[in-house]
Amino acid sequence: MSTAGRATRPELVPLASRIRWTVAFRVVLILLPPLMWQLLPGARSGEWASLGFAAAGYLAFLLITLPLPRLGRPVALTMFLASLLVDGIYLAWAFHLLNGLAGPVGYLVTLHIVAVTLLVSFRSGLRLALWHSLLAFAVLQAEAAQVLGLTMTPVFPVEGFATYLGVLWITALATATFAAVNERELRRRRYDTEVLRRFAQALEAIDDPARILAALAGLARQELLATRVAVLARPQGDASVPGVSGVLGTVVTLAGDGVPLFVDAPDELAPGSLVAQALATREPVLSTRVNPGADDWLLDLLPGLHHVVVVPFALNDQLDGALVFEYGPVKGLGRTASVERRLLATAQQAAAQATMALGRALLLQRLRTAAETDGLTKVANRRMFDVTLEREAAQTRRTGGSFAVALVDLDFFKSLNDEHGHLVGDDVLRGTAQAIRETCRDGDLAARYGGEEFAVIFTHVTADQAAVAAERVRSAIQRADVSVPVTASIGVATFPDHADDPRELLALADESLYLAKSAGRNRVVVAGLDGEKPRMVPRPRASEPRPADRSH
Repeated sequence: MSTAGRATRPELVPLASRIRWTVAFRVVLILLPPLMWQLLPGARSGEWASLGFAAAGYLAFLLITLPLPRLGRPVALTMFLASLLVDGIYLAWAFHLLNGLAGPVGYLVTLHIVAVTLLVSFRSGLRLALWHSLLAFAVLQAEAAQVLGLTMTPVFPVEGFATYLGVLWITALATATFAAVNERELRRRRYDTEVLRRFAQALEAIDDPARILAALAGLARQELLATRVAVLARPQGDASVPGVSGVLGTVVTLAGDGVPLFVDAPDELAPGSLVAQALATREPVLSTRVNPGADDWLLDLLPGLHHVVVVPFALNDQLDGALVFEYGPVKGLGRTASVERRLLATAQQAAAQATMALGRALLLQRLRTAAETDGLTKVANRRMFDVTLEREAAQTRRTGGSFAVALVDLDFFKSLNDEHGHLVGDDVLRGTAQAIRETCRDGDLAARYGGEEFAVIFTHVTADQAAVAAERVRSAIQRADVSVPVTASIGVATFPDHADDPRELLALADESLYLAKSAGRNRVVVAGLDGEKPRMVPRPRASEPRPADRSH
């Protein structure tokens, strides 16, 4: 994943939905004060006219501003907040007209605060409580000063106002507290969901198992608050399957610097190992410490590892592994944090997503390997050889240096097939391919060129070095462990010394191969430089097993 960057915090409820719900509540809020006036004993007609005018004016304001949020989010947000302020002014006027502290509007104000806290946010609810408190104070002060005309209290009712504020703020704080807890949990769950979504999206673009393991380690480090991480992946079943062997069997670690480090996985896990326990039970394992004897390999990677979480993962019979991370002390608190369930659940889901991505990557590698490998001999096929030859030529032109191509032809192979049958011939081809592959260095390529012919690309060699390497191949073929001994003739040409074009290079190697066969077979011939004749590579004097002579 990679998970590049931390996911942004999404809105719990879209602004448009919150606006719709608050508009519906606001309509009820506008109609309730006139209804309360009807039910209030001793209500005066003058109050009804003033209250009805305020309600009608607020409804008109609501209808006029209703389409404005369509102009965009900034306008919608401005109108949304402004409407909350107007709500308070409308309720303050109703508070004054309907007997103030002794009337029913105080309950409506409390309901308004609760609704806004739940529909909008706990912060907005607390701000609104402060707004209502200021408005109630202003109304009561105006009544005491006989500014508003209708005087409910000749003096400011300190005790009644204190009781009113106490009930209002206790309700506001209680609602805000519970709303904040719920909102925090919902935000964290939404955040975790977003993190996993982005992680899965990042994995879709990765087809390299090593990078997938690194992405899982990075997610644990960035999103699961892990101080140090190690991810183990091991192949299961037939480890010789192309695309699995050499790709897994890896541990990637992220220590303090956050740089991924790849090392070989342990061949065996001790019975008391935390990782072995997690893999056996398929359940996460949490431990305050690592067993020194059973998990020495883990302590070597992450010295002093403690407070460990091990999350296992597996993909059928192809691979298994574990996400191991350290959930360390909380800075500044002097204690060790417990692992939250949501973090553990996120780790399990991330490991499951990485497992699926590993399965996809391994399948892709198998398909790619099958498309690039000869089915009988398990070396590269002709197509892969041609692609590699062109790529090596292009790279050598850019960076300089040289490389060589050797064409290998098995001597008297047609006679071998006629005398011993094609099954024996296939066995000889497989043994020959293995001998060539074992002779090659890292970076060299052994390929089946066609029929009984093989080709080898020796990288970063001169003509003399290529001659020595080709002689090693010839000797390895003659000593190969096959049912019927066989020898080979080899022609060698070097790029760009002999030719600076891949086609010309192959033509010169083929010409050298023909000369090797004409000169008696079982030998190496290197193309000549600058018009010189090809030269024959001398064979060692040591005795070598030699197959019986066969007619061509």
